Amino acid sequence: MRFSVAVSAWHGLCHIYLAKLIHSRRTAMKFETLMLHSLFVACLLVCVSTLGAMLV
Repeated sequence: MRFSVAVSAWHGLCHIYLAKLIHSRRTAMKFETLMLHSLFVACLLVCVSTLGAMLV
């Protein structure tokens, strides 16, 4: 079942299908989560290597 919402814009009414909108948001959130996890791992590796260099 597809639900649509009429959205008023400067060029007239647009119909946005919620199923497609939700899917694209989920995909974007998965990509953002992956990027944040990658950044966390990179920062952790830099910190560990810095501390390791100080101890050696």
